Amino acid sequence: MINLNNVLYWVISGFTLLLMLLLILLLVISKLRSKNLELQKALTEIQRLNKAKDYFLSIIAHDLRRPLSTLYEMAELADYYIKTHRYDSLRQVSVYIDQSGNKIRNMLDNMVHWALSYEGRYEPESLILKSKIDVVLALYDQEITKKQIHVDYQVPPLLTGLVDSNGFELVVRNLIDNALKHLPPKGSLRIEAKEISLSTVQLQIADNGRGIAREKVKELQYVLAKADELVPGQVGRTLGMLITGRFVKINKGTILIESELQKGTTLTITFPRSIES
Repeated sequence: MINLNNVLYWVISGFTLLLMLLLILLLVISKLRSKNLELQKALTEIQRLNKAKDYFLSIIAHDLRRPLSTLYEMAELADYYIKTHRYDSLRQVSVYIDQSGNKIRNMLDNMVHWALSYEGRYEPESLILKSKIDVVLALYDQEITKKQIHVDYQVPPLLTGLVDSNGFELVVRNLIDNALKHLPPKGSLRIEAKEISLSTVQLQIADNGRGIAREKVKELQYVLAKADELVPGQVGRTLGMLITGRFVKINKGTILIESELQKGTTLTITFPRSIES
C-alpha cells in the first residue's frame, strides 16, 4: 500500500529541488547577461578608442606634415643663407622655425593630454591662474609682436581656481592659439579673469577677428558640451575643443562660445575656486 506521507515528502522535495535549480539558473542567466553587457560596453569603448587612434594617425599623416615640411624647408633655406652670407635673412627663418615648433608641440600635447584624460590622470589643485597664463602668453610673444596684436590682459595676480595645472595651461594655449589664428595684423586679444562669486571664477578669451558662422558656433558648442562622449574626428577636426570641453567638465565648470562674423569670438569658462565649492 502506497504511503501518502512518503509520496508527499518526495513531491515536496522534488519541487523544492526544482525551485532551487530554477533560482540557480536564473542567477547564472542574470550574471551572464551582466557580463554580456559589460563586454558590450567594453567592445563599444574599444571601438570608440580605435576610431580615436585612426584619427590620431590621420593627424600625423596630414596635420603634422605641414609644420614638419616647413621645418625641413627652413633648414634648407638657412643653409642657403649661410652659404651666400645673407645673415640678416636668418632672423625671419628663425621665426618660422619657432612657429612650426610651437604648432607641433601644441598638437602633440593635445593628443597626449586627451589620452591621459581617459585614464583619469587629472589632478585638480588650487592654482594662481595668472602664473599659468603668463607662461602661455610668453610662447606667443614673437607672433603677437610680429602681427602687432594689442593684448588687453586683465587677470588679478592672486586669483585662484581649482584646475589641473597642465590641463589648464593646455586649454589656455588652445584658446589663445585659436584666437591668434583668426586675428588680422593689429587686431585685439582680450584675456580677462575674475571672481564672479565666492565659489566661482570666470575666464574670458576674446578676439576681434573674422568670427565664426552661426552653424559652426552651434557645432563647436555641441562638441564642448559632449566632449566626454565624443572622440576626435566625429564632428570635424576638433581635438583642441574636445580637450577644452573635457577640462571644463572634469572641473565641474561650464563653457560658452559666442561669435559673429567680422566681429570676433568670445569664449567664457567658469569653474570652481576650491574643492569645497
